[in-house]
Amino acid sequence: MTVEKSNKEQSMDLSFQQIFLGIGCMVGIVTILYFGSAILIPISIALLISFILYPICLKIESWGIKRILATTLTMGIITAVLAGLVFLLSSQIASIAEELSNFEVKLKEVFSATVKYLNRNISLIPDINQKK
Repeated sequence: MTVEKSNKEQSMDLSFQQIFLGIGCMVGIVTILYFGSAILIPISIALLISFILYPICLKIESWGIKRILATTLTMGIITAVLAGLVFLLSSQIASIAEELSNFEVKLKEVFSATVKYLNRNISLIPDINQKK
């Protein structure tokens, strides 16, 4: 008579070789992902962009335009949209930088007015322009 192990006992049988193989595979995968990130990250971004742009190409193809022309048209549209966003953001950053220089002048004026007010009413800060 052979005694069969229950399902719980069968699933818990792990040999040293299986554990070592599992850990080795995990270390290998992590190593490949770490050293291959310079190649894998751009490829994954390209795949993400292609998944996003595919419905647009399908819509253009449904209008009777060939696939190469639809792809070129889609890439042209996306390039124009991105160029517009870059232009918009750069002009906003330039205007913010200009306003910051104006803000600095206004801040100095407010600080100067505050010092004059304090000197007039409290005489807390000595007058810098006064000769001794």
